[in-house]
Amino acid sequence: MNNHATAFTWDAEAVVWRGLRLAPAFTWREGERLLHTSFAGAELLGGRLSLATGPWRIHLDFQERDGWLLIDGVLEGAGESLFAEELTWNVSGGELAATDLRCWGLPYTTWGRQVVGPAGAETAPWWRSVWHRPGADGTALGWHMPADWLHRVERNGAGLVCHSVFACTPAPGEALRLDRLAVHPSIAPREALAGPESFRVARRRPEEAAFHGGWNTWDYYRLAVDEAAVLEHLAFLRTRPDLSRQVRYIIIDDGWQSGTGDWEVSDRFPRGMAALAADIVAAGFVPGIWTAPFFADHHSKVGREHPEWFVHKNGKPFSPFAETGCTPP
Repeated sequence: MNNHATAFTWDAEAVVWRGLRLAPAFTWREGERLLHTSFAGAELLGGRLSLATGPWRIHLDFQERDGWLLIDGVLEGAGESLFAEELTWNVSGGELAATDLRCWGLPYTTWGRQVVGPAGAETAPWWRSVWHRPGADGTALGWHMPADWLHRVERNGAGLVCHSVFACTPAPGEALRLDRLAVHPSIAPREALAGPESFRVARRRPEEAAFHGGWNTWDYYRLAVDEAAVLEHLAFLRTRPDLSRQVRYIIIDDGWQSGTGDWEVSDRFPRGMAALAADIVAAGFVPGIWTAPFFADHHSKVGREHPEWFVHKNGKPFSPFAETGCTPP
């Protein structure tokens, strides 16, 4: 493992590292005013970039490890009227200005999908992506998961913009710790999506781990799942030993409930979940179900009866998905 604290430099506006320029900026609200500042004038000392702007103190720590640049940070602010919006990185250099740039990406959200296509053809809240020319290595960016904040990467002219969205007011004396960002200047797309070694959580070789294969309704049916579809696939698996031995779990994902926030079974499952779970067990599989107890539509029963339970922003129920341009299909 090679760590080089001096492998990057600061040119008064951006970190310069292996042909890339990474220029940070911070956006916040103070009362009704939306304020934006670059890091021009900040100092990079011993791998730490520090900036004091108004009531905020921001510290960004850089280290190079195994070919990746790892960026950690802390945001500190004081004042009841302060609202932290986002930290952005403008990334340029290398092959990022190429007109034939393509993108591989793993979306941040559970209902997203892996996208492989021309850069700019589709945007999503990425938690890991690599931008490359056809047949070539590319520039990879990604955040450590699980993450505390929402992130996305998008094409912007001859470069990229990475957004880390806070959308919160720090408590007095609270320090907001940034999710770790990893950047690689030139790496094969398939290798890049795994991220640096420190992002990987496996403790055993795959062949040493217990088998955990399963069939999940979301992968095909999304929100249109019903009892008949599950029973049809269950019957099919029972006739195909070559497939059924690869499946341990049958997971009923999003769409089974009457409404998000009202966690009651929908009329698309007329016998109820207990009966369906019994069928899955009888067929030799383990039943599972998706829930999101802290998600609720504000039009749901719980939303109508208890609007005070919802997070509000600017007088309206707050949707983190809408903030990042992401909605379920």
